[in-house]
Order: sequence, then C-alpha cells, then structure tokens
Amino acid sequence: MQRVLSAPPVKERIGALAVGLAADCDNAEGGVESLMRDGLPDASTLPFVALLTPTGQWICGASGYQDSGQLMALLATAEKSPLLEATPAVRKALEKPAAAAAAALAKSDWKAVLAAAREAAKSTGRCPERTALADAEKKAREWAATELDAIVQAAASGGELPPLRKRVALVKQHFGNEPEGVDADAGAKALQRLQVVREVEAAPNPAKDLRPRSAEPFKGTRWTALFVPAAAKPGKSDK
Repeated sequence: MQRVLSAPPVKERIGALAVGLAADCDNAEGGVESLMRDGLPDASTLPFVALLTPTGQWICGASGYQDSGQLMALLATAEKSPLLEATPAVRKALEKPAAAAAAALAKSDWKAVLAAAREAAKSTGRCPERTALADAEKKAREWAATELDAIVQAAASGGELPPLRKRVALVKQHFGNEPEGVDADAGAKALQRLQVVREVEAAPNPAKDLRPRSAEPFKGTRWTALFVPAAAKPGKSDK
C-alpha cells in the first residue's frame, strides 16, 4: 500500500481531499478500533481503509489491498458524499469572503484573496462559495510562482537588479509569511548577493568559485539559477 499511496495521482488526490492518519491495528488510537469495527463489520484482511468527514462521520471504507484504481474509486465515492456538503449556515458565512475574493481577484489584490481564503479555512463543507474561494487562491499562488520565475530569468540573463528587487518586494508584500513570501525573502537576499558578485566580477581576476559559493546558501531553491556562470547556461558556448 505504501507504493500505491505515494503514486502521484493517488497522493495528489488524497492531499486535496483529506488529512491522513495511519493507525497501528494492534494499538489503535482512541476510538479508531470501534469506528473501523462499525464501518467494516465483516473486514478480515489488512489494511483497513476508512474515509470520514471532518467531524468523524463514516463515509466509506474498504479492507484488503487496494490498487491505485480501487483507491481512486473509493476517493471519488467519498468526494461525492452528501455528508461533505456545507450547511446553510456555513454557506451564509462564506458569502462575504467569496465576494471579497472576487473583488480582490479583479484588482490582483493577492493579499486580500489570501485573507478571504484563510477565513474560508475556518469551516468545512463543499459548496460553490468555497470552490470560488479555492479558485481565487489558486490564481494568487500561480501569479506568485510565475512572477518569481520571471524575476529569476531576468536576473540570470543580466537584467537590472533594482527593479527586480522591487518586484520581489511586491510578492513579499502580498504573501507575507506564506510560502511564496518566504521564497521572496530568499529572493531578496539572492539578488543582493548577485549585485555583489557582479561588482566583484567587474574587477580584475575575481575568484573562480565566486558564483558557486554564492549559490550555496540558496541550494534547493529557484534562486541558485542566478549564480550559474554564463558559459554554463544552456545555449551558451565558450568562445
């Protein structure tokens, strides 16, 4: 099952729909054992799989090995369950955030979009208002990713750094402590370091390992691309 759960389609679908809990069948937490016994009274083969609502109501489950197709079908069944529908009270509470997100989206006010999405995260339940909020949040995060990629490309291609620093600061302004804001913080540091690298390289006989050393603090991020030597970039050749 570990290989099935980690397969990209299954992993992505579960990540979008649920929060996972792995329980030891010989020492299950809390009411897990009784819940599984009630939901799967005839189950005899491990593993046991259960899909519940956020409040712990049983939706569906299965026992025994499930291949990726079977598990995806189980998730599809759970996703369509009427138990996951938002209550009228929740829908009413989401009307204002959904309207605020729509207005903010039209103005590319990503900070306001994210604020509305955080408000929606306080409740659960499937409804058009929540879908609209999720779509707006997705567009906000896509904008940030596209903008940061564009900044990297421009800086790596020799673009002027002051306007690029302003663009990074704008991403930070909108996204704050969100992952994109943290990424923008790293970008600001990387651009500052690139400025130093360019100044040093303009002097005679700069250290040959200047760029690799400068890239090291940003290992694993998009910002290492700023420090790739020109001759090593795709499409370039030594002359």
